Amino acid sequence: DIIGDHMAPGMEIDVAIHAHSIPFLWPDEVKQQIKGLTGEVLEEDKKGIPEPIGMKKFKGNLTLRVPPELHRELAMKSAEEGVSINQYILSRI
Repeated sequence: DIIGDHMAPGMEIDVAIHAHSIPFLWPDEVKQQIKGLTGEVLEEDKKGIPEPIGMKKFKGNLTLRVPPELHRELAMKSAEEGVSINQYILSRI
């Protein structure tokens, strides 16, 4: 099927609709339901775009839950090395 000039604006949309059998003709009842819609999104309906993780500011605190036996082992090994558990873990990652 020839559906238009290959460089025409929006042609990729037409190709996708045709290739994937996406409906593009709508019954009157659907048209009636969307009659009041606009292309504008109301301010209260907008959700903030999440900040990229690389742009976030971190405090440097991290809560880590470990089994009690691992906690004991970390405490003993850090004591043997004469450092805090935090310093011990940091030296291992």
